[in-house]
Amino acid sequence: MIIRAKSALVKRKRDKNTREKILNSARRVFAEKGYHQTRIIDLLKAGGVSPGAFYNYFSDKEELFMEIVFQAGELLRTTIQEIRHRGIKAGSQNEFFSVLVDSIQYFFRFVENNRTYFQILLGEQQNVNSRIAETLNAIIHDIHKDLRKDIERGIRLGFIWVSDPEITAFAILSAISGVALYYLNNPKIDRERLARSLAEMILIGLFRRTQDRPY
Repeated sequence: MIIRAKSALVKRKRDKNTREKILNSARRVFAEKGYHQTRIIDLLKAGGVSPGAFYNYFSDKEELFMEIVFQAGELLRTTIQEIRHRGIKAGSQNEFFSVLVDSIQYFFRFVENNRTYFQILLGEQQNVNSRIAETLNAIIHDIHKDLRKDIERGIRLGFIWVSDPEITAFAILSAISGVALYYLNNPKIDRERLARSLAEMILIGLFRRTQDRPY
């Protein structure tokens, strides 16, 4: 019985390692080639696995890609939530601005450390089938909902002024996504410069003016 239990444990560990090996190599392939240009043979070569091993865990390329999108979405949600919690604690315009500059820097550092995830998320939004598009849209919807709540809170506190928090939240997400994609393609650009410029562009438009300062 002990031998059987050990054998089963070893098998589960080996199965988990094989599955992770396929996922890790697939992220690199999808990020480099894109979803439509990636073939099963590309995934097999990159992962160093046989067709039998691949189909033991994933029924097809779409199922594998969906799993990667789900993982990327969870990472992105966690990162955004951490940024939000930092920003929510701010109680003045100046403090809010400083916190968000730091938070945006943190976000782009996270993007750099998880390049393949974000290349897939940001690069495939317009190039995937309807099922994958729905998953991507659900991720964006959740992030947009939280961001809109933060904007509404800023309005209630009196240091943000916009007439439409919903559209403003979409505009901010679009700006951050576009700059993140630019950063992925230009990794040598200074993160601090990028974060401050992005924060200035977004937040000067949000904040109520106090005396002669925009933030």
